[in-house]
Amino acid sequence: MSTDPDSILVQAPPNVIVHSLEALADTAAQNQDSLRTQLLLVNSGALNAPAKISVPDSVILSNTGFSKILPPDSLFPIVLNGDDTTSLIEYTYNLGESYPTGKDFIEVNYSFSDQNSGTVYAVKPSSVIDSTLVLSRSQVLISQSSFTPDTVTRGQQNVVFQFTVQNGGESPALIDPNMVSIAFNNNHVDSLTSPLLPVVVAGIDSQEFVYNVDINPNSSIGNDPVSINMTYSDTISGKSYSDVQGNNNVDTLTIINSASIDILSVIAGNAGSPFDSVSIGSQNIPVRVRLRNDGEAPLLLDSLRLNFIPAGIYQHSDTAFAAPGLTLNAGESIAVNFAVDVDSGNSSDQVVLNATAFGRDEFSGTSLQEIGADTTDSWRLVSPANFAFHQITPAQVSQGQVVAFEMQLQNTGEADALMDSASTFISFGSDTIFLDQNVFSRGNSTATLTFETTVISLPTGQPVNGTLHVNNYFENGFFKSALLSPIPVNVFTPASVSFQSLTVPDTVAQEQNFSINLVLQNVGSNNAAAIIDSIV
Repeated sequence: MSTDPDSILVQAPPNVIVHSLEALADTAAQNQDSLRTQLLLVNSGALNAPAKISVPDSVILSNTGFSKILPPDSLFPIVLNGDDTTSLIEYTYNLGESYPTGKDFIEVNYSFSDQNSGTVYAVKPSSVIDSTLVLSRSQVLISQSSFTPDTVTRGQQNVVFQFTVQNGGESPALIDPNMVSIAFNNNHVDSLTSPLLPVVVAGIDSQEFVYNVDINPNSSIGNDPVSINMTYSDTISGKSYSDVQGNNNVDTLTIINSASIDILSVIAGNAGSPFDSVSIGSQNIPVRVRLRNDGEAPLLLDSLRLNFIPAGIYQHSDTAFAAPGLTLNAGESIAVNFAVDVDSGNSSDQVVLNATAFGRDEFSGTSLQEIGADTTDSWRLVSPANFAFHQITPAQVSQGQVVAFEMQLQNTGEADALMDSASTFISFGSDTIFLDQNVFSRGNSTATLTFETTVISLPTGQPVNGTLHVNNYFENGFFKSALLSPIPVNVFTPASVSFQSLTVPDTVAQEQNFSINLVLQNVGSNNAAAIIDSIV
């Protein structure tokens, strides 16, 4: 039997405390996955009995949203001798989309046993805690969308569509270039002009997006709603969201028919006074063009030109409107007046009048042209009236004679002329003799002009040259005047017949035939010829 004394090692009970508890993420967002918290436990005391932590349920992590978060099974059991520290115990957990926001406090409850005595000790909870700030997840909404302009025509370019992206969450939202697009019923061409992507929209903040849209020339007329498709990612959680998707119809673009030029009519003449015939060389011939905007968009009329068929030489037959053009709203009509000069180099002809208009759609800027009117006009282009004195009757008169002159006046031109009796007269010096009634002189014909009865009181002894004053005669819409001279008339002193001598036989027989010689004299060197009707 041994006489050496036996020994027993008496150890202090184990004292397991939290060495460290650390949430690796200071800030997290709702719906974030794989959040990690690391825990270190130490058996504080070199002479402590070993502590045994048997199962994951012995070390439970809890926070605002979860009451029991367990570590991996593979770590257990754990035995800690005095002053031993565990390897890292890591907890991984996911936050739900509705996880409470704010300061999220994390704590640990654990239990262990004395490996010598089997006594179980529990710490509920530890005094060591940590926290994570949980933000509401990023959540994008669309607000304040608008088109400028909101009414357009086919082919219109540079239409501005802008909308505001509102992040209603506290966590920032990241939008990449391939994450946003807009869509219409019609296949328009769009491009994002602002912002430059990628862009981060801070929490509880907004970002304006601006698109340039070129309208499809083959678009359907009517309302064209726009939808926005947007995917974004939460910069904290890394999660992607597609809250803004599909046919959300955030705004509507109205597509209308473009402006359209319709030349309604080309009329030569003034109201109630048509110009069927026009004299070559005339000026300020009135021509009125009426046109209308048959489209739905405003029309900018740039210029208007008269067309003549066959072509000729005309002045003032086109007009240009000052920039940006003459505006005609949808359905509006306007009359444009011209005062055309017909150059003397034109030839006689039947001329058709038409018009060509140039303009632009005010919305799209598309150039517009309209050739030809719904109603055209024509005029007969003729040589102007040209008067030539043919003869005057009587061409010989006596002083004091009562006479009504007649004149043959030839119109060698093609234009007709109406002579006014109030302004057409013959003048012999200061004496004037007016036409007794209006006379219509047809082109290429001779007209007889009859003047009022007058008593001749003119110088005698030589031909008197008169002048024909054709004042204010009316020719193809205009009043003209002409002078013709000389109009020669021979003026004589009235005949003065006197008895000079009578010779008869001194003696004659009964029933004898005999001659009587009678001498008469028209006394005066400038007398009119006398016609002896009878001698008694």
